[in-house]
Amino acid sequence: MNGLKRVIHSCGGRRGGGGRPGFTLLEIVVTLALLIVLLPSVWTVFLSGQRYLTQMQERSGAASDVRLSLKGVADEIQEAIRLVHPQPGATTSEGVGFVSASGAVVFYFVDQRLPEGQRVLWRQDLVGGELLAVARNVKHFRATVPAVEPGIEPAFVNLDLSVLAPGAERDFNAITGVFLRAVEPEVPE
Repeated sequence: MNGLKRVIHSCGGRRGGGGRPGFTLLEIVVTLALLIVLLPSVWTVFLSGQRYLTQMQERSGAASDVRLSLKGVADEIQEAIRLVHPQPGATTSEGVGFVSASGAVVFYFVDQRLPEGQRVLWRQDLVGGELLAVARNVKHFRATVPAVEPGIEPAFVNLDLSVLAPGAERDFNAITGVFLRAVEPEVPE
């Protein structure tokens, strides 16, 4: 108890009874009461801020994952030598297929039998049989190839990927157009 008195008296403050420096018992009780009232409020604000920051980081990560997934698909299609699915003039949610520069037949697709939000965007090498998950929680994946004149190989595909982020009120979408470098577009004279 003597140690506590020394700490209280060494803190300075008004002179109490007896003329020694220190805080009065009333000042200490009022200070503790204010701390008891204010500390939970400050703690609640702190926890709310932490939750909000965590949600924003998760959403940002999900949006980044969507963009990176679609970029990987687009980069591979860009190096393809021929589109095989969908047919020119069509939009499909079945996926997109192409012949890669190495001659492999690759197909990106979403298994539509699973419920929305549990679907996975898959990449399958139809020759080698390799199957890889590219994106999860997929709402939709669409590929559109514009119409071309008969006898002309399509050289462009539009891709649309939408993913449901956990805890998000809306989907994360990424859309991109891809020109196949190896296909020479025919320009009418």
